[in-house]
Amino acid sequence: MSACRLSPALLHCPPERGEGLVVVPSLLADGVGALIAEAVRGLPMAAVWEADAGLFWRCEAHVPAALDPQLPEAFFWARRLQDIDLPALLCRMGIPVGSARPGVLDAIALRKGSWLRLQPSSWLALIGLTGAPWPAEWGGQHSIGLTLIPPGAVLEVPVLTKHVEALLLRCALEPV
Repeated sequence: MSACRLSPALLHCPPERGEGLVVVPSLLADGVGALIAEAVRGLPMAAVWEADAGLFWRCEAHVPAALDPQLPEAFFWARRLQDIDLPALLCRMGIPVGSARPGVLDAIALRKGSWLRLQPSSWLALIGLTGAPWPAEWGGQHSIGLTLIPPGAVLEVPVLTKHVEALLLRCALEPV
């Protein structure tokens, strides 16, 4: 599997764990988020309603452990990020978790009409692949980088009212 794609700064100095949500704005090395986002845009997303999460576009991609020339290489980077690099970083922060669904990329797009209200029963990570450089009053604001949601905490992303898009990966985590 490919090399670690985390920001070099994180490898030497992991972020501090605080109470509630943990936000790490520079999770990925330069350009990696854009390459993963480009691959995610090619997925066949469908609008979904999840009573406990909101309304958004979503697609699950099952990525094998071995490289497959039929899939974009960026999917393998994302798999390594979710299954190896992110749990290792979180363990260094004192949060011993692993991927709850190894090899499954849960891609989410926030588009006009989308909203999120996440209150997980276990750790949940959202990896923002594209930022939201639009005004906050348009809704749908989610930061680029990592947002870590502890059990019982709530993350709300208001309804997006304009034709813009934010892409993210949702990573379910479980204690190890």
